[in-house]
This record gives sequence, structure tokens and C-alpha cells, in this order.
Amino acid sequence: MTSPQPPVTTTGVSLDSLFRRASMPMLLISPASGKILDANDAACVFYGYARQDLCARQIFDLNTLPPDQVAEEMRRAVSENKNFFSFSHRLANGDIRQVEVSSTPIFDAPEAPLCSIIHDVTERTAAVARELRINQILHEQQQLLQTVLDATPNSALIALDLQGNVTLMNKVATQLTNHQPGELTGKPLPMTLLSASELSRLFMQWELTYGNRLESWSTLTDALRQTDIPSFACTIQNTRSEDIRMEVKLAPLHDEQQEIAGLLISAQDITTQEEAAEKLKLAASVFSEANEGIIITGTDASILDVNQAFCSTSGYRKDELIGRNPRLLKSGHQPPVFYAQMWQTLTATGHWQGELWNRRKNGEIYAEELTISAVKNRTGETTHYIGLLSDITDRKRQQASIEHLAYYDALTQLPNRILLGDRMRQALAHNARGHGLLAVCYLDLDDFKPVNDRYGHKSGDQLLVEVARRLQTGVRVQDTVARLGGDEFVIIMTDITNIEETDRILQRLLHDLRRAFHLEPQTDVHISASLGVAHFPLDGQDADTLLRHADQAMYVAKQHGRNRVHYFNPAQEEHIQQHHQFRQQVRKAINASEFRLQWQPWIDLRTGRTEGYEGLLRWHSEDENVWLPATFLERLNGDNLSLALGRQVLDIALQQLRIWHRAGFSPTISLNISLKQWETPHFCDRLKTMLNYYPEVNPEQICLEISEQDLIHHIDHLRQPLEQVRLAGLKIIIDNFGQSVGQQEYPYLTLCHAVKLSPYLSHDMLEDEQTLLHVQFLHNLCGKQNIRVIAKHLELIEQGVVFARLGIHLAQGYAIRAPHEADEITPLSESVSAAQWRPHFDASWPIEDSALALAIQEHRRWLNKLELLWKDGNPFPYLRAGTLDCCRLEHWMQHRGKRWAHLPDFLVLEKCHQEFRQLVSDTLQAINQPSRHVADPILQAESKLGEMAVAADALLADIIRNKQNETAE
Repeated sequence: MTSPQPPVTTTGVSLDSLFRRASMPMLLISPASGKILDANDAACVFYGYARQDLCARQIFDLNTLPPDQVAEEMRRAVSENKNFFSFSHRLANGDIRQVEVSSTPIFDAPEAPLCSIIHDVTERTAAVARELRINQILHEQQQLLQTVLDATPNSALIALDLQGNVTLMNKVATQLTNHQPGELTGKPLPMTLLSASELSRLFMQWELTYGNRLESWSTLTDALRQTDIPSFACTIQNTRSEDIRMEVKLAPLHDEQQEIAGLLISAQDITTQEEAAEKLKLAASVFSEANEGIIITGTDASILDVNQAFCSTSGYRKDELIGRNPRLLKSGHQPPVFYAQMWQTLTATGHWQGELWNRRKNGEIYAEELTISAVKNRTGETTHYIGLLSDITDRKRQQASIEHLAYYDALTQLPNRILLGDRMRQALAHNARGHGLLAVCYLDLDDFKPVNDRYGHKSGDQLLVEVARRLQTGVRVQDTVARLGGDEFVIIMTDITNIEETDRILQRLLHDLRRAFHLEPQTDVHISASLGVAHFPLDGQDADTLLRHADQAMYVAKQHGRNRVHYFNPAQEEHIQQHHQFRQQVRKAINASEFRLQWQPWIDLRTGRTEGYEGLLRWHSEDENVWLPATFLERLNGDNLSLALGRQVLDIALQQLRIWHRAGFSPTISLNISLKQWETPHFCDRLKTMLNYYPEVNPEQICLEISEQDLIHHIDHLRQPLEQVRLAGLKIIIDNFGQSVGQQEYPYLTLCHAVKLSPYLSHDMLEDEQTLLHVQFLHNLCGKQNIRVIAKHLELIEQGVVFARLGIHLAQGYAIRAPHEADEITPLSESVSAAQWRPHFDASWPIEDSALALAIQEHRRWLNKLELLWKDGNPFPYLRAGTLDCCRLEHWMQHRGKRWAHLPDFLVLEKCHQEFRQLVSDTLQAINQPSRHVADPILQAESKLGEMAVAADALLADIIRNKQNETAE
């Protein structure tokens, strides 16, 4: 190489030699022209050129920058005395290398060549670039991870390093600790989140050693290297000192070498059931802020989420709705076909809009405008349903209020004349299509004016409201009760099978109206009603005609003594003809012996022994129908044929007594005798004549029954024949005794040997304590006069239990034994099992504790209704406004029974009772949620009821003992 200067030596070694043998690539470059003057061996190897080829080039040929930029950089380096800058050089093979060039003049002269040392920094530059890119990617991924974690609504996620410092927290975690995002990054995890005491408890649970906080993280990390720590529940306290129960999972965080680099804590509210991924899809700001209610369900209609507006509208908290079916809001106002059509439209179009009525948690009914849309995935498959609703109750109420004023009576809230006309037109159209008879009943209260005159119009209005309530309660669901004005009401009954069905319903209404009305202030009023009835199509073809005919029939009922039902006859001739035909049928039936007696026993509940039989009349007509007395005796009332029929009944009974006597069997029997027979002259003489034909029959075996109502209204005429019958050796029984609950005096009791209680008492005493008190009063009254009391029409076991506890031991009814034919009665068939009654005679109970004594019977009815609901969907009447109706036992425990709260058995019964009610409630929820599995809910409630029975009997025994001790003291 040609050197511009002679070689320079240093301690005997020439600089040229150092230049040649240097391991770093070095070039001598002319600063003016950029020509490469010389290159060492390392430079030749680096660039891939021979020295002569490299020296034949300019530095611009190697640099990828334009020549003018390279020259400018070199001049600037000389002028600024700069000896370091970066270039990109191209090698002989075409590779581009990143180099750092250190250039220094070899001697102090303006044109001195530059000695440039070439540092290959390609790998370092690439590494730096990679590191920058990795850092950028990590930053982006961390931000993405932070975004994803923040979108997880139910889980608090916290990442820690090995020293317990926070490296990452999601939004839920920052909210939990009440810090700003990023505020805790790089700082130790707050003690308020996982306190030292909580960590100490957990470490003990995991059998780990707990030291100070820093040592604890190290211990925990070491433990995670060995095994997984299962999720655990703990109490976390936020910065507001609020305790939150969370389920926590600890997981190690690994670096690229799979070494543990940190710890991930995930904490989730135990009450939250949704997956975080689903929450990400469903959460939106509009969801929580919207004024309209929003509900999201799965395809199985289970509720996945609701917003606050929906909770405010429905009255349910979100946690009470999640996982439930929206049908828990159903009010029952829409029929099943409504929902079927709604789902049909939604399935077909993916959209439905309309109005419906729902029920809030507190039982309040509200109207809503609802829009439902189907949410589909990419394949078009429905994944969710979203419902948007607005509460339009106020708007509906305004509309209903306007309509109500136009169509309903302001006092009783019953339909008025206008709505009655519309209901009658609908009912006529319905029945005209072959749906049986339609009954139009015109009702007028008897003696209503004296109530107004004596107690004032306010009490009169209160009475009218209560009458309306009883009428509505007494009719069927499909029937209509309307008020025309004053004390006049109209009842429309559709789908009537026959006139007897009308009569059964109306007689029940008359009975309900005869019960005392309790008016304020503390006033009891007794009234009755007169009813006129017209039937479509028998008595008219249009509404006006039927209403007019029913009105006429009502006036006839008034004329015949009030407190009765009268049926319209279109014409007197037709009535006479029909009555004549009826009499002919009765006369023919008497001659053909179509009237027969069935026998129903009354028994002693203590022993099961039959004490007597009541003869019940049946008409076995030639068309093979069997008619009960209610269908023909009323039509014979006052007719002479009734006397012939009565004589035949007496003759049938005497014949049967003779047959039984000859068979060695002499039971006591009772027969109902009509008022007309009792008032017949020489009734007792004719009875004695009949007895003479049957000398085997002992007159003391025969009891003649007379209605208490007949005695009340005709006592002056009946006293003599009753006394004569008693003197003849026969016994007198007062039938339907005690029907008037408020009555206190019974002067005719001295005429009888026994009484049969009104069947209404048997029914009402289970529900009404006043009726129960009245039954006890009657029993005590009869006991003082040595008159036997027979409970009649027992339809339920519970009725027999109550009578047994009251000391009334004689009873008859279907709950004991149904009526049967005479040839089925033998001495061997006299007794029935008394096992079901005997336990109830061991002790009597005070009347003020009747709720306790009847508790098991009352809750047995709950179970019966619950089983019917479970099997057949029948209504459960003890559920009102979404909650179980308060029973008499609970009311007793909270009030009168509280004086016995110190007895141990009181607490046992109270606990059993609450558990029983909870089982009933759980069963109702299981019925409302068919997918929910409840194992043998009825059986569990049955078992709990048995425990209640034991506790109730024990408590009752304690109470009786306490009362006896008090009396002794």
C-alpha cells in the first residue's frame, strides 16, 4: 500500500504494522474525496473484498446513504472534531450491515486521512429493535390484557411479583380496594385486601408457615412450585371497611423459562353465577343507564341479567331474578294461548311487541309495554332474547278509571246497568250455541230500609258493600253479579246444567246472606233476601224480557214470605199444566212404590257404635234416574200429595223396622216430617193407627225430625202435636238446629230429645271462631237440659275431630259412612272403626286455644291443596300476593297463645311450624320452576306435619295441666 506519510514507530513497532494486524476492521479514508486509501486485513474480511478492490472504491460505494449525505457527515465530523457516527454499509455479497464508525485524523493537518474503525453493530441494532418491538408488543398485550381483565365484571384479578408488589390489577380489583387504576402498581398489596390475620388463618389451613408479609409471599410461591392450592373462601375488607365474602384462586405466573415469576389472585363474589365471558358480551353502558327495563334470557327462557330499571319495576332484586323464569312475574291476566301466540310470533319473526299484565314481588299488578327481540350468532342461531319494557300502569289505570266510572257501581264496584246489559248479551250469545241454560236472578234485600233508618246511610252503604262481597264469593268464576241501584242486585249464571243447579247455588247465597253482618261501630245486623229467577231459553229470548221476568218472580218471592227463591212461570196455564203433570208423575210414583228410603247412620265417635239411622228419601223414577228430595219436595210444598207421600214414607219405615225386628235387630231410626204433616189435624191419632198395624215395632225406636225454622215461625201451632207425639212414646229431633249464630234463646228445646246441628255449622266452624263458640254454646245449652246433640253432614275428618274435642260424640255424614240400602244393614255392620277418632277424646281444650287444637287439621288442608296443585294444577288458596297467607296457628302464637310461650313445647311447635311453612314455600317454588329438582316435597311436608302434631298435642296437654293447676290453686 502507498502511504501518504512515512511509517511511524512506537517503541519499535510501526503503526502500519498495528494497522495491518488490528482485529477490528479499519480504513484510511480521504476526507475530501471519500476514497479508501488503505484497509487492514480485518476490513477486507469484513467487507469481502481484496485490498486492491477495496482501495479502488470510495466510502460512498459502501455506504447505503447517498454520497452527498455521507460527504456531509464526514465534513461535519472533521469540522466538529467528531469521530463517531452510524452508517449502513453494503458488503461484497450484498448484505447490509449496521456499523458504528469511529474516525480520527492520523495527524494534525486539514487534509489528513481519517483512520476509521468499523464496529459491526448489526446484531446489536437488531437486538435493540427486537427489544423495542417486544416491549411495544408487551405494552400492547398488557393494555389488551388490562382491557380484557377490566371487562370481567365479577372477578377481581391482581397480579403480584415475588415480593408481593402489585404488577397488574383489573377494574373490579381497583374498585374493590377503592383505588385509582395504576395507583397500586409497583406497591405492596394493601393489607386491607388480604390482611395479615386472614393470611395467617389461610396459611394454617394450608399447613404452611406464616412469617412476616415478605416471607409469606416467598413461602406461598414455594408452595405453588410443589402443588396447586385449591380455591378458598375468605373475608376481604375494602378500604370502606366493608366485609365481602369472596372465592379466591391463587395461581403462579411463569416466565419464559417456566420459572415462577409472580402470583395471580382471582377473587369472585360468591353470589355471582355468570361467567366472565358472558358478562363481557352482555354488559353495556346503555343496559345500566336506560330508563326502560331490560331483561336478557337464554333460549331456555332462564333470566341471565336484568338492569336496575327492571328491578325497580318488578320489585325483585337482581339476585332474586337471575336463573329464574320470567313466568314468576305472571299475573294470570293472560290465558295460556296468549303466551303461545307470543312465542309463535317471536320464533317466526324474531320479534314481538305488545302489552301484558305482570305481578310485582309485593303482589301488585302492573301493566307493561314489552318488546322482545331474538339475538342471533353468526350462523343465524338464536342465542339470547332481549326484552325492553316500560311501565304503563298509570296510563292503564287512567284508562281503567274512565271505563270503571262508566261501567261499574261506585259504591260496591260491581257492574252497573250498562255493563250488565253487555254481559247479558255476551252470555246469551254463548248459551245460544248450546251451552246449557242461562239463569238471570233478580235479588232484593229484605228489611234493608230499617237498617238505613236505624243506623244511618253510612252503615247502609257498608252493608251493601259486604252483601256485594258475599254474592261475588258465593257464585262461580264465570258468573256475573251486578248492582242496579239501592238494594237490588242481578246475578247472571251461565252454563247451567239444570234448574236444580241454579237452586243449589242460590240457596247457598241465601244462607250466606243470613249470617250476621258486622258493621262499624260494633253493630251486628241480620237480613235476608228474596230472589226471582228466569231461565234462558225457557223464560225469554232476550235480555230485557229475562230481566223483567226475573223481577216479577222476585216480587212473588216477597209475597210468599221473603227469604226464598221463586222461579218465573211464563203463564199461569203453563204452570198449572206443568204442576198437574208433575203431580201425576208423583201420584204414579207413589202407586208404583218408586219412593224408597236409604239409611245413613249416626254413630258414637268414641266407640264407633251406631246409635241410629236417618231415613233419606229417594225417588227411583221409571226412567232409571234417582232423584234427591231437593228436586221434588219443594214443588210439593203445600200440596196434599205431600201428605200421601209422607204417609207412604212412614209406612216404608215401619215395614223396615218390622223386618229388622224379625231378624233380631232393633235399631233407632229418624224420619223428616214436613210442616204440612205436623199441622194436619189428628196427625198423632193417624200415627198411632199406623203403629197398631206393626205391633212388633217399639215407638221409642222412632224419632221424628222437624226443622228449627218451622218451629221458629209456627211454634204456636206445633206445640200441641209435638207434645202428643212425645206422649205416644216417639222421640222428637230438631233438625238444622242453631242455624242463626246470633240467637241466644231456644224456648222449644224442651219439646225435643235431641238436636241435629245445621250442616253450615260443621263447615263454618273450621274457618270462623265465632261459629265455633256458637257450637260450644249450643252443646253446653243442650247438655244442661240433657238433650243429645248430633253433628250432621260431616264431610271432612277434621269436622269430626272438632266435634269430638268439643264433647259432641254423635255424628253422621259421608266422612263416617254414606247412606246405604236397608238390606245392607245387619247387626254385624252396625259398628265402624273408632280408631281415627279415639285419640281426640283424651282431653278437652279451652275455646280460646282452638287455633292450637285445630292446627293440624288446618295444615292438613294445606297439604291436600298443595298435592292437587302439584298433580293437576288446581289453585292453592292459601297463597295471596305471592306469600303464604297467615294461618290461625301463627296468629294464635303471636297473640293469645303468647301467654304459653314459656312452655318448652311452645318453642318446639313454633320451630316445626316455621319449617313446615318453609317446606310448603319450597314446594310452591319447585312447582313454579319445573326444572328445579325437589325430592319428595309433599312427603317431607307430611313428615313435618307429623312432628307438628306431636308438638301440638304435647303443648295442648301442658296447657290443660297448667289450667287445672290454676283451678286447683
